[in-house]
Amino acid sequence: MKSFKKPLIAIATVAVLGTGTAVGIQTAHAATPPARTSLIDALVAKFHLNKSDVETVFKQTHEENMASRQQAFTDRLTQAVKDGKLTQAQADAITAKQAEVKAFMDSLKDKAPAERKTAIKQEQKDLATWAKDNDIPAQFTHIARPMMGHGMGFERPMGNAMHPDAQ
Repeated sequence: MKSFKKPLIAIATVAVLGTGTAVGIQTAHAATPPARTSLIDALVAKFHLNKSDVETVFKQTHEENMASRQQAFTDRLTQAVKDGKLTQAQADAITAKQAEVKAFMDSLKDKAPAERKTAIKQEQKDLATWAKDNDIPAQFTHIARPMMGHGMGFERPMGNAMHPDAQ
């Protein structure tokens, strides 16, 4: 039994660190990103573990991190309303836009990379226009913007609104 404790602790630690740094608010698709698959395969091989158990740990950790980030996002908006930085209507608009962006990102999962890139660039322009039209303060303009360059599996973790130094 003791021989399994260290590998399981190592897997849990890697899972928390690996998914914690890569996880955004929502995933753009359900497939496991290649880098995560490689890590899972490496852990399975190194510690002679059941691949489905390791995948389950990664999935659970990913879901927990997403729920935590969503709660932090909600708390940040609530505090911004209390502090007078946003109106409740603006906070509600941001929350609704976040859901729209998730649906948009989900719609890209079967697209070719070049097509996704083009669509995301257009979505970023549309989000900038939306923010201006809704008088969203600059510190909240990146809230729902998809992240480019870090794989299609993740979005920017709430942009400036999640940054601890954001005003």
